[in-house]
Amino acid sequence: MCLRLNCKLFLNRLSGKLLIVKLKCRIEYKGYLISMDGYMNIQLKILYTKLSKDNSQECNCQIQEFPS
Repeated sequence: MCLRLNCKLFLNRLSGKLLIVKLKCRIEYKGYLISMDGYMNIQLKILYTKLSKDNSQECNCQIQEFPS
């Protein structure tokens, strides 16, 4: 069975949880989701940031929940 989730509802369910946010340009953020606005801008309490040596690409975002 395939479930389609509204992205805003998905992020609202993750509020307060530990997440890893990976950008296409190889920048990685790990932190707790604090809030999100109507434009899907997210605010994290950052615990960890990892930068790639080659981050000259255009950045797109991928979000995944960090396993507890």
